Amino acid sequence: MLGKLFRNEFKCTWKAVVTIYAVVIAATLLGCLFLGVEVFHTGKFGQIMAVTFELTYVFAIIALFLVTFIFICSRFYKTMYSDQGYLTHTLPVSPLANFNVKLVTALVWLLLCGVILIVSVFALLFSADGKEMMDMIGHLNMKMLNDACLGLLGYKFWPTVGIVLLMMVLGCLNILCMVFAAFSLGQLFNQHKIGAAIGFGVGLYFVEQIVSSILLIGWMNRFILRTVYISSSGEEYVLTNERLIVWPIIISIAIYSLVEYIISVVIIRKHVNLD
Repeated sequence: MLGKLFRNEFKCTWKAVVTIYAVVIAATLLGCLFLGVEVFHTGKFGQIMAVTFELTYVFAIIALFLVTFIFICSRFYKTMYSDQGYLTHTLPVSPLANFNVKLVTALVWLLLCGVILIVSVFALLFSADGKEMMDMIGHLNMKMLNDACLGLLGYKFWPTVGIVLLMMVLGCLNILCMVFAAFSLGQLFNQHKIGAAIGFGVGLYFVEQIVSSILLIGWMNRFILRTVYISSSGEEYVLTNERLIVWPIIISIAIYSLVEYIISVVIIRKHVNLD
């Protein structure tokens, strides 16, 4: 039954999401054409076309994330807490299964947005100056990559890649859990449910930011060496162990996501208000 739920959820969402993806792909192909044809690099016509592409591409990227996010969040609310919720909650599956399917499906679509953005940017870079890009890639070696990543996060290349991917997944999951928790809390009200959900969403966001700031400042003070230089710049702070700074951020995001997930699950199980 769980497999049928996933198939149905992807079937009901893929057309809208893929349409948004197609807009970005079309903008990318258009950009590759402009960057690869000499006429678009010179003269007033070329400048106009360049500006037109830049605006089109920016709007396409905004649409990629914003419209996708709004769509999947809107679908969650409609199928869980609006009139369609009556049908959802009468299915012969647990409320937890319904929620998990919608959460995982939304997470997959958001992560695919990130993949498409990365591929799009690299395609444009290669179109702009493929030879230089290939030369730069050709000069890279594992030692250079390891040294760069060690200076950035304190880990070698592949662990850094894993950490970045983990932060991307947790970041998307946290945003979804926050919005779903806000919708779940908002539907407890008999009136102005959407307004209440927006209020709860803003409140959850600010609570996360305040708690994160307090924890991060305290943690960084513990692992930062204060050095005073005799210069006009005054005091500077030098990180003594970058790798110890990353994990508190990851753990805090995971905890926020878990708390918001639990809020949604408890409400869906016991306090659904479809009046």
